[in-house]
Amino acid sequence: MRKIISLNGIWELSLDRRFSPLQTYPIEVPNCIGNQIPALREYRGIVWYRKEFDLEKDRDTRYLLHFGAVNYYAEVWLNDLLIGTHEGGYTP
Repeated sequence: MRKIISLNGIWELSLDRRFSPLQTYPIEVPNCIGNQIPALREYRGIVWYRKEFDLEKDRDTRYLLHFGAVNYYAEVWLNDLLIGTHEGGYTP
């Protein structure tokens, strides 16, 4: 049986490639940046999203992380480890 854990909710958003807690915005996911932070409506640069969550360790379990949309390029990190990338379109 498949178990689904939603990561929707409040995430931290950073505009700087070097993630700094002093430069973050709380943002509701899923949603567009400009809908929540009007000053960033025209922003077209790199953003980082950060979310902490707990997950049971189980070597026999396969996990799938689903993104509804990503604007062109994504790097996905988990516990400081790059676990995937995608370039092009909206489906990673």
